[in-house]
Amino acid sequence: IATYGKRCVYLSVRLHKPIHWIFVVADASMLIIAIDLLQHHNLLIDTRKRRLVHGYTNLFVCVTSSSGCRLSLVTLRHTIDPFCQPLLNKYPGIYRTQPKLPCVISNVTHHITTTGSLIF
Repeated sequence: IATYGKRCVYLSVRLHKPIHWIFVVADASMLIIAIDLLQHHNLLIDTRKRRLVHGYTNLFVCVTSSSGCRLSLVTLRHTIDPFCQPLLNKYPGIYRTQPKLPCVISNVTHHITTTGSLIF
């Protein structure tokens, strides 16, 4: 699929809060929702009940599918400047989605001792 850049969009799907995402503008006949968007916002697709479920709150919205709706694997063809290609080949992890790191739980606290009056 040929791509033409990216566009930042806020989607209101009536779940908890609006979804903020950077979408790829592509030459496609229908909307393609990537799994990374669903994973990042903890959205689950319930195909049996035809709904989109928020994984943390269990809030859901009913959805309908178009007659041409199907599940399939899609790859995007990005046009990359030949000047940059060797650098991207050398560091392939730079453009891949990085896994979410776990929260660090620690009893360590930090403080800074100051003197004098407060400045605002």
